[in-house]
Amino acid sequence: MFKKFIKAFKEFWNYHVEDHTTTLDILKEGNEQFTSYILHSAPVSNIERVRHMAIHGQNPQAVIVTCSDARISPERIFNAEMGDFFIIRTAGHVVGALEIGSIEYAVTHSSVDIIIVMGHENCGAVKSCIEDHDGAELGYIKDILHEVQPSIDKAALETDNKFELLERAEDLNVYHTVDKIKASSILKPYIESGKVIVVGAKYGIATGKVTFFDDTITCPVTYNK
Repeated sequence: MFKKFIKAFKEFWNYHVEDHTTTLDILKEGNEQFTSYILHSAPVSNIERVRHMAIHGQNPQAVIVTCSDARISPERIFNAEMGDFFIIRTAGHVVGALEIGSIEYAVTHSSVDIIIVMGHENCGAVKSCIEDHDGAELGYIKDILHEVQPSIDKAALETDNKFELLERAEDLNVYHTVDKIKASSILKPYIESGKVIVVGAKYGIATGKVTFFDDTITCPVTYNK
């Protein structure tokens, strides 16, 4: 019995190691293709742009706070280039001290004039918060759920339809993140003077369309209204 267990374990281990190695090999090959493109095939303007950033540093146009979901790629969504955005990504686009500190760094060390908080439809973090975990071991995931929960609670006061609840909670979670960013003592002077605006948005995965929440620009606090 023990020998069978060892054999099964080795087969399982070898399969998964080979699987991971294949993924790593694909990533290595992808980077080789990328560097070859930069060195030999990219338009001259792109090569000059990369070299300029390497020498002079970054100067992004916008800060984008968004979800870690693999279906989201800000540069592609906004038809932008490498270096255009300073991007902070977490599950459910939740922000704490480290994330807000990163935003503060971007605003105080570059010429960005807009911070976009972009949620998306069918957000796994919001869905997970709605579901009953039945005592499952969550590790640090519980910290993400704790941050999203107020948006679920607020949405539940407006609807008990599970589809509407998810959609509304996703929207409210964007407002929640916007408000946390606006509360930063470092960012407040930039926002109040109009040097930087903070705007919420939601990405439609099926359509590619981004809907902007314009009321997040003008209202100092929107989430609790």
